[in-house]
Amino acid sequence: MILKGLLCLAAASLIAASPARAAEPKIYPGAKAEVVEARPGMGMPPGTKIRFYTTEASFEKVMAFYKGLYPEIAMAAPPPMLPAGQKVVWAFFGLDGKTDLTASKQWMKIQRPAIMDARMEGGVMKYIDVRDVTLIQFIESQ
Repeated sequence: MILKGLLCLAAASLIAASPARAAEPKIYPGAKAEVVEARPGMGMPPGTKIRFYTTEASFEKVMAFYKGLYPEIAMAAPPPMLPAGQKVVWAFFGLDGKTDLTASKQWMKIQRPAIMDARMEGGVMKYIDVRDVTLIQFIESQ
């Protein structure tokens, strides 16, 4: 009986000492999962998990949905401008409660239009797959 109690206490201690993990993020209603092949040029460390969703809903509607759920993270870098002059809008949120992108292990980005593929060619960013939808990206790093 004492051994059973000690095992329960040890298990509870391990659970309490393990790092907190954010709950599964909420998916915007009606958003569709996208299959995007991760590659080194995406600028994410090895082992990073990324999930992509798209929706026809406006950036503002998606932003309002997530603003009530997670703290917004300020991004110092401005969003890119597409070659045709179209401005990209984006917002970042900490899914783990962090308000600093460098400290967060689970965060998300909302962006419109969705840039699904881009590559550097001759020192210039080439946007290959741009869609007039709102992109929702969930990122989890180790």
